[in-house]
Amino acid sequence: MIIEKSKYSKLHYQLMKNYTWGNFVEYVSNLIQTKDMWIFRGQANEDWELSTSIQRSDIKPENRLKFEEQMIDQLKRRIQFYLPNELYPTNVIEWLALMQHYGANTRLLDWTKSPYIAAFFAMIDCKEKNSCVWALNVSKLSQIIVDKYPEIFKKIIDEDIKKQNKIYDGMEIKINIEDERIMLQFSELKFDMVFPVYPYKLNERINNQQGMFITQGNIQEKTENCIANVDYDNTGLLLRKICLKEDEKHKILRNLAYMNINYGTLFPGVEGIIKSINNNCMENFI
Repeated sequence: MIIEKSKYSKLHYQLMKNYTWGNFVEYVSNLIQTKDMWIFRGQANEDWELSTSIQRSDIKPENRLKFEEQMIDQLKRRIQFYLPNELYPTNVIEWLALMQHYGANTRLLDWTKSPYIAAFFAMIDCKEKNSCVWALNVSKLSQIIVDKYPEIFKKIIDEDIKKQNKIYDGMEIKINIEDERIMLQFSELKFDMVFPVYPYKLNERINNQQGMFITQGNIQEKTENCIANVDYDNTGLLLRKICLKEDEKHKILRNLAYMNINYGTLFPGVEGIIKSINNNCMENFI
């Protein structure tokens, strides 16, 4: 295993190069059997930076927060005509997840609990370059944040101790990542760190993709630098990058199809069905 430094930031991570499907299955099978919770993100090009859509957009860093506030405000005025009551967002995390779902620029970065779903997204649009699956240790990420800022979590817990049913007295805190107060505190204080979030209300696509997100307190900063600020000693223990060989693409996609991981299952509706049929038919003419 190699400790690599990103060419875009101060981020360090453990790097696994040129993995085949067999290598990948063996590696992630061992990883998900550990006591820690890992989440995964697939990218079609191993050279791509880890970055949110708002970071990749033309919106100036100093204007990102105002953009986000304006988007949510305008959505609140109009979206009730298009969403059923049970899916109507009730907090900031759910508003951002809704925006992310429909392609708006947000501070959220998509991840999944399934390494195989991440592999699908890594390979489906892979062209000429090796793709990669990132693995993030969300258990270590959460605990480092709690240890670094215990006063924030103690304050939140003390506000509603009966509802939270948690006590902090030198004990390990389990973060409720559905609680928007954590995100609001980190955003208000502009912490240059990332943390996990998970909307309480799930749409069908997030549910099928076993999706969750990481977000950052200071959205003017690079996402990779915010991750690096959690792994402050640059050990690369939080993050691993598994590079998949491009020439394994069709083998990997066929194996994932046998696992019922395809466009049709990940994108419910006509879009997913058409894309799934398109890929199946392509396999017969390659």
